[in-house]
Amino acid sequence: ITADEDEDYDNFATAAGLDDDAWIYTLPGMNAIQWLKAQTYLMVGTTAAVGRLGTEAKPLTPTWTEYKIQAKTGSEYIQPVHALDAILFVERGGQKVREIQYTYTSDRFIADDMTVLAEHITGPGIVQIDFQNRPDPVLWAIRSDGVLLSFTYNPRHNVEAWAEHTTGTTDDFNSVAVI
Repeated sequence: ITADEDEDYDNFATAAGLDDDAWIYTLPGMNAIQWLKAQTYLMVGTTAAVGRLGTEAKPLTPTWTEYKIQAKTGSEYIQPVHALDAILFVERGGQKVREIQYTYTSDRFIADDMTVLAEHITGPGIVQIDFQNRPDPVLWAIRSDGVLLSFTYNPRHNVEAWAEHTTGTTDDFNSVAVI
């Protein structure tokens, strides 16, 4: 399919509320959105909470949108990652990594603290994260002081372990003799 000259595919202005129009949705409260991540719902991390936008059986449209707060835990301005069946994100302040996952017992998403047994590991705060699935599921995080962290994450086998990785300093390079 090609666009004719008179068709306006680059126009993203809001309109009367047709299902294929661009739209604006204002979240309750005065909390800035820090990240968005698609899952069963569109997960929204704000400075004060994590919520879900949409309904499982219906698409997001200007005529049908529903927002529900799931966890009253603020988020840092760092893109979260999909990790197996969950989303891992950095809490506001950069000191904690949280796992947001749906639980049937509470009928909502909860945000468990993944640093509860190693609160010292995040040091001055995390500034970036990424996740690898293979060969083993590991969350990689960079602290603001440049230290690399790994979080081996395999909840099905009860494996959740943090490690700190020192990659070297400029002093190490100054002491090497080049021949």
